[in-house]
Amino acid sequence: MQIKKLIVIAFFMLTGLFTSVQAQDLIVTAQGDSLNSKITKVEPEYLYFSINKDGGVLNTLLPMAQVSYYKYNFYSTPALPVDAKVDGPKDFPRLRLAINGGWSYRLAKVAGNLSSTQQDYIKGLKSGYSYGAELAYYWSKKAGIGAKYDVFRSRNELEDVSGQVVVLSDDVAISFIGPYYSSRFLTANKKNSFLMNVGLGYVGYNDKAFFGSDYELTGGTAGLLVDLGYDIGLSKSFALGFQLSFIGGTLTQYMIDDGFNTTTIELDEDEYEGLARINLSVGLRLIK
Repeated sequence: MQIKKLIVIAFFMLTGLFTSVQAQDLIVTAQGDSLNSKITKVEPEYLYFSINKDGGVLNTLLPMAQVSYYKYNFYSTPALPVDAKVDGPKDFPRLRLAINGGWSYRLAKVAGNLSSTQQDYIKGLKSGYSYGAELAYYWSKKAGIGAKYDVFRSRNELEDVSGQVVVLSDDVAISFIGPYYSSRFLTANKKNSFLMNVGLGYVGYNDKAFFGSDYELTGGTAGLLVDLGYDIGLSKSFALGFQLSFIGGTLTQYMIDDGFNTTTIELDEDEYEGLARINLSVGLRLIK
């Protein structure tokens, strides 16, 4: 007798569970339309749901201002196919592709034992421009990983007293490439975001110089990256971004090529070449 009771109870439980799984939800729009749907998420601003459309499944949303009433498990007969794939709302953007460009300034001090002409010349090389790109993937609203490539460019030259002949010139390029960890803070509407990136990478140094003849100086070292940025949403997929970056590194040796021979120069500690710089940049972001 007890076994029969258990079977009956189990039957009704399974039937109720099956009905609950199959049941679908009612949405009544502000225009009075009733929708047989599957509600996937309700937020203060939007109601997300899936609905049958032309024999398939449409995953969509309605602003709450256009919803007058909704009720879960209202319909016992589903309008969606039993095996329909119902996707929940995309809670946050996962991919961010950024293109940056702007002003850049090297932070290393100018040696005090140089002449005023030499100091002015080196100061002219401290300021330049930067450009680059980065790609990040976010596994949650607040955290992700990415990779960045950035280049600093600066050029200066010194002419003789006649102002006709170049006696000294430098065309400097300092690049950074490497991964970073990203922290992100989205605004309530998920369109704008504040970002902070921290990473380690490789800093490459290249200087095409002229001093009586042509020389090329090259070197590389480990580098530190810190980004602070703010993205302003322009549309669902695009944003305008502003970014302050610090990229650090110290060159302890370099190779010099005079066109005939390549020589490695080891620098004394007081001669180390500081490659640290700050960037102020602006650019377009693709958000998906």
